[in-house]
This record gives sequence, C-alpha cells and structure tokens, in this order.
Amino acid sequence: MLFRFVALSVSLTQKYHYCRFIDSHTGAVWENATGTQGFALMSTDLMHAGIMFAKTYFERTDPGSANTREISKLAAALFASVQWDSLLCGDNGKLDRNGTNIPMLVDWADGCSALMVYHKDGFYEFNEEFIAVNFAHQMACGKQPPGQCSDFGIQRMWQRWQARRTHPIYSYGGHPLLSLWSAYVVRRATLLSHRLVSHLRKLTRNVSCAARFIYRII
Repeated sequence: MLFRFVALSVSLTQKYHYCRFIDSHTGAVWENATGTQGFALMSTDLMHAGIMFAKTYFERTDPGSANTREISKLAAALFASVQWDSLLCGDNGKLDRNGTNIPMLVDWADGCSALMVYHKDGFYEFNEEFIAVNFAHQMACGKQPPGQCSDFGIQRMWQRWQARRTHPIYSYGGHPLLSLWSAYVVRRATLLSHRLVSHLRKLTRNVSCAARFIYRII
C-alpha cells in the first residue's frame, strides 16, 4: 500500500527530487525559509534507498509471487521517476549537467541551493548525499567501463567523491575520519552502497574509535 501511495504522489515531485513538506490541507509544497521550494535531494535518496532495499528483499525472499512482481514494478517506476543524473548545479544557481556543485534543494524553475562544493584539494565532503551520488553514477555510467563514462560531469563528480576515502581531511584522537557528520552517516554507507564497502571499512571503524575517545574525555 505504501508503494502504491508513493507512486500516486509522483505528481508532487519536481523532475529531480521529491518534496519534503506538503500542506495536508491544500496539497501544496511548502517553501523553506529562503523561499526555495522544498524539493530535497537528501530526502529523495533516503526514501529510494528504502524502496530499493524493499525491492531487493522481496525479490530474494519471495521471488515470482504476484506481490513481489507488483513491488518490483512500482519500485522500478519510482526510481525511474527521478532524473538522478541531472543533480549537478552550476555556479549560477541552476541545474547544469556540467556543474560541479551538489545541491540539497531545487525549485520548480531548476534553481538549486544549499550547495556542496568540493574542497581546495579537489574532493567533496562525505555526507548523506552519497546515496544520490551513487544513484547518479549508476544511472549515467553503470553500463560503461570504469573511467570511460560518456557523462563527463557525473564521472568527474564520482571521482571527486570517491577520492575522499583515500584523502581524509579530518581526524580525532589520532583516528582519520571520513566526515564530521554524525557517525551513522558513515556507517550507513557500508550497509547501502555495496561498491564502497571495502573502501570504507577502516574509516567506519575509526568513527567508533573516535567516539570512544570522546566519551573517555567526557
């Protein structure tokens, strides 16, 4: 029933994101404090991570059943409703396939805001948008040989994102850290993005070590 409801709600989306907040009385999308319509990349990727998890779970545990076929069909349609490979934002605040910024929010006019830019070393910060970054790369480059993606913007984004795992810029208590975001962000990557698991294992362990170090000080 949930998948059916979400499928019916696709009309409430901007072509790149799902809305975060809806007025329950009017069905209108709420604007945030800056006036930007609340279509959020992070909310969209977290929702789709759950959708794809459910799809995979039922395909493995109840293959071939009518319910599983419906779940798989709805999940695929929902995933296809988001143009993941069009997430990049230009310096002019508009969605741009050759842009280098990753936005948190977009509006009806393809405006993008709350931008994540790459650091001086050329690599991105690691945060909850890793799911959308992974989906974008999968959609644009997944069927092409590694490093030979025809979508230059997405390929460049992926390389700058992936490189952070071998170039951490943070540390605490002598432990190199992938991110200063909450610890669950790094741990979630090992659960949801299988391509990154082997690379993130040590940095995930470091999060726990740093957390123990903090508690000892407190």
